[in-house]
Amino acid sequence: MHQQPNNTSNFIFSRLPFLFFLKLAFSPKIFFPIFAYFIFSSAFFCMLDYYFIIFFTISSALPV
Repeated sequence: MHQQPNNTSNFIFSRLPFLFFLKLAFSPKIFFPIFAYFIFSSAFFCMLDYYFIIFFTISSALPV
């Protein structure tokens, strides 16, 4: 097996914006869908990203 040398640095730097957005997402209640979208789009795969785009467009279009 071939190991990449920058594997740990990518792991750390990819988790730093995740924790930063997670901290900001729970402080203001208004920006929660925006930060939650960035968290979910960075945490899941690109195929699941289309489902979140469809979900947020449908949920924002529905009169609540």
